[in-house]
Amino acid sequence: TLPQVNMYTHGTLVTAMHGHMAFWGAYAMINLAMIAYVLPILTGRKLWDNAASSYAFWLSNIGMVAMTGAFAVAGITQVNLERRMGLDFLAVQKEIEIHFVGLILAACLFFLGICLYIYNFWRHGLPTDEAAQSDVRAAEDLPTVS
Repeated sequence: TLPQVNMYTHGTLVTAMHGHMAFWGAYAMINLAMIAYVLPILTGRKLWDNAASSYAFWLSNIGMVAMTGAFAVAGITQVNLERRMGLDFLAVQKEIEIHFVGLILAACLFFLGICLYIYNFWRHGLPTDEAAQSDVRAAEDLPTVS
């Protein structure tokens, strides 16, 4: 990090903003995408041919972007009030508490998206024997190397 930037932003909500978006983009989305791709293949079911899957995707992404936005606005306000204007920590917390209302609303949207994502798998139940048999038949049809 650049010391000139870090001197203002370290220990503020700007750090939380960066952490939430970086983790979501780098790890969580990759894992959810791998699960969403592999699980229908392993179970033999089409899990993504419904509206719940689309809502899950959009709600979780919009919720995370909104959370990041709430952290960004609160963090920039915090930097300006604390580091530039010299206000006390608790006075600044009182000024930015409205941003936490937006953060909570965005987190609820995100949570709803993740719940829909989990529900989309759960509602189909455990894989059936016929799904397992179709996987075995598909594996038997693969070419073998001699």
